[in-house]
Amino acid sequence: MKTIIFFNTNKAWGGGEKWHYNTALSLIQKKYKCFFITYPASELEKKLIKDNIPYYSLRVNNLSFLNIKKRIKLKALLQKLSPDAIFMNLPSDVKICAPIAASLGVKKIIYRRGMPHPLKKSFINKLVYQRVTHFMANSQTVADSLSKNFSWIANKTHIIYNSSQVQRVPKELNFSKLTLGNLARLVEQKGQKYLIDLARELAKRDLAFEILIAGEGPLKEKLQESIIENNLSNYVKLLGHVKPSDFFDKIQLFIFPSLFEGMPNALIEAYSYGIPAVAFETSSMPEVITDNVDGFLIKPFNISLMADRIEECIYSPQKIFKMGEKANLKIEKKFNTNVILKKIEDLINEE
Repeated sequence: MKTIIFFNTNKAWGGGEKWHYNTALSLIQKKYKCFFITYPASELEKKLIKDNIPYYSLRVNNLSFLNIKKRIKLKALLQKLSPDAIFMNLPSDVKICAPIAASLGVKKIIYRRGMPHPLKKSFINKLVYQRVTHFMANSQTVADSLSKNFSWIANKTHIIYNSSQVQRVPKELNFSKLTLGNLARLVEQKGQKYLIDLARELAKRDLAFEILIAGEGPLKEKLQESIIENNLSNYVKLLGHVKPSDFFDKIQLFIFPSLFEGMPNALIEAYSYGIPAVAFETSSMPEVITDNVDGFLIKPFNISLMADRIEECIYSPQKIFKMGEKANLKIEKKFNTNVILKKIEDLINEE
């Protein structure tokens, strides 16, 4: 069976690390030999140790491709493992790994991109990314950003969405107040400050609601201060870290005011629980949400219109139920784990 290397030297845990880890677990079940190259003592390494997945440690930064000792070490490791495919995670990973893998004749040198930021147009990048045999984007938005400064990348790009399975089908709703929820890191990108504005607008309309915000991050204290300053303590609650299954059991509608996403995992997860979503129409959101079918897309950053749509749901719980059914259906048709894994295998095994 083929040997796959997942080259991921990010210290923190995020969407890219989750994808590499989960994909490796799925491929191992299918009898692929999987190895990781990861940063020492990273969150990913801790999980690999726990699950007894073989790995090698390597400290990589943006200038590591100039470090001769590291290049020699990596080349010896790749020669030893003789991979059929390598999945890379960070631009710094690509810079050191792709040229070495190409010199060794590795057939599939794959850079998976998860955020919609164009590659910097530079001579070094042009040389390095020409060594990549396949680019993998988790949305059309990311694919477009990859080829913005290097048009030839478009012909090498495969769009493979993040995946999920249906976790729960929606039930008929009967609530005294609508519970809205947001699950994300508390950072500027995720736009939780707009939830405070939304709560003010809904409270002004004298509607029965609450907003639960789950997650940790540097903006937690600032958000709590804003809740208190606006007298919203009865309406908005910060939950901190919670299990997704427990969180989605508490809410009827998912609110996701993110400013940009590569592929919004939280939306996909909400849909897997049969919970429709409301989001600003930014970046890849329309690739998940079909407006007024399985959720609502709101023109950025129109809080009044967002409140209008939520008010509709408060007075028509049946609408939430119907949209939740469509959300489940979208998971089955577009984001199904088995379908997505088959696409990854096809990429690995294509001649």
